[in-house]
Amino acid sequence: MSNLHVRRLRVQVLLWTILPGIIFLVAFSLTGIGSHEESMRRLVAEENLKLVGAVSTAISTRLEHYTAHLELMAAAPAAYPTLKEVEVWRFASDQPGSQSLPAWVQTAVTAAPAGTPSAQGTRITFDADSGRVVWTVPLRGQNAGWLVGSVPVTAFGLDKLMAMSHPNSVTTFVLTNNSDQIIYGKGQAPAAELVGAWPGVGPALGGEKGVLVDTSNGQEDIIAFASVAGAPWALIIREPLDALTAPLFHYSSLLPLILTAAVILSFFTLFFGLRYIAQPIELLASQANRIGQGEFAAASQPVGGLDEIEDLRGSIDLMAQRIQANQAALQAYAHAVTSVQEVERSRLARELHDETVQALIALDHKAQMVQRSFDRHPERCREQMADLRHMIAGAIQEVQRISQALRPPYLDDLGLAPAVEILAHDAGAELRVAGVARRLGADKELVLYRIAQESLTNVRRHAHAQTIRVALHFGLTGVTLAIRDDGVGFVMPDMLTVLTGTGHFGLMGMRERAELIGGQFHIATTPGAGTAAIVQVAYDEHLQLKTEEWQVSNLAAWLIG
Repeated sequence: MSNLHVRRLRVQVLLWTILPGIIFLVAFSLTGIGSHEESMRRLVAEENLKLVGAVSTAISTRLEHYTAHLELMAAAPAAYPTLKEVEVWRFASDQPGSQSLPAWVQTAVTAAPAGTPSAQGTRITFDADSGRVVWTVPLRGQNAGWLVGSVPVTAFGLDKLMAMSHPNSVTTFVLTNNSDQIIYGKGQAPAAELVGAWPGVGPALGGEKGVLVDTSNGQEDIIAFASVAGAPWALIIREPLDALTAPLFHYSSLLPLILTAAVILSFFTLFFGLRYIAQPIELLASQANRIGQGEFAAASQPVGGLDEIEDLRGSIDLMAQRIQANQAALQAYAHAVTSVQEVERSRLARELHDETVQALIALDHKAQMVQRSFDRHPERCREQMADLRHMIAGAIQEVQRISQALRPPYLDDLGLAPAVEILAHDAGAELRVAGVARRLGADKELVLYRIAQESLTNVRRHAHAQTIRVALHFGLTGVTLAIRDDGVGFVMPDMLTVLTGTGHFGLMGMRERAELIGGQFHIATTPGAGTAAIVQVAYDEHLQLKTEEWQVSNLAAWLIG
């Protein structure tokens, strides 16, 4: 398959719909449920191992904090005040137990080892009845005895530490000690008498940390365990794997149906692409080719498909109509120009025949008469010579008039500004010139002169204006010529080509002349408010005209005012 075929829309639709779906479904089928299950098991194990390590470290840090505080209170009670959440009791080693002591204090005193307290170390126990963690710290010196302090389990912030869980499973958190007491439990915690048999509790109490899989209860559970430094405690996090993977594994039985639905959907997508994208674009391309061959109405029929394609067809149809209108206008303009040229040639031929040729014939007759009477009537010859000179002068003026109508000599000799001044004077218009006048080149000066000539002619014929103003602005980058009148104005069509259909070629000709020399031509008119014609041309050394030079000039304000 060549690159040209691969780039076609039909092939692209196939590549981007059918093939990706088939590849994805085949890869999904080959991968299988086992790899997903193994990935999920490994992910949960790694996550829970990190979690159990972080939580056990946080608990251990809290234990060390309270242990250090109580030991410092035992050594220097005056220097270390009791923390708000800590409750402390002191008594001598030979002091008998009191019934007024809290139960957890009585239990700690009773469980205190026999012998001299100074020879003992700090003990950490848990009182299940009060839910408090108890420290038994020996007092040394003359006042040998025991300092018994405790904090509630809630002071460890275990609810916040163990708040993390998956939305589809019930995560169990258990903090236990070597006496099979559950210090903290969340989720599906076992009974206290069974906690010691839980997988992971024994290794954790032995100081180990790890992850294991338990299937003893008929399901696969991921168990992460870790010891708590500073106390004979074990932290267990247990999470069922089936609850995490079940939403994905339930679809395994539906895989054939999913494959079938995906294939049907892919073919439906292909049909949609071919029916509503490929075929309309092919029809649109065919219509565009027909437009290029001159059939401008080819895109007038809808091609169907997506709205964007139909919008594109409408834009192409509108463009074709405008091209057709422009061509018709240009043809009409060319025909009009040709007709004007022929009319002008006929007029010149008629004037030359009626005026100049007749004058030359009369001169010839007069010369013959002078020649015959030269010897016989000298006085009469002088009178005839005077008449002859008068006729020669008239012929010269007539030839000059025709020559000036063809191309004014003062435009080449004096430049644009004097030539426009003569035109304005002959039309009875006010003229203002701003900037330093300069020569533009014969072609540009002639175009600006003809536009001024045509515009002033239109004003005299159609505007019925009381005031005509002509502005000529020589800027830094180009020249602007503007003619404005306060006449009747007219309704400006969207395109100047519309005017050619009614036989009005003046504005079309002015625009064509301006575009031939790279200029810009604008018409601003409103019925009853006059008309303004503006043409702007850049100097030869400037590629682009800065129109703001004219817009900010005082000359523009004068023209409008």
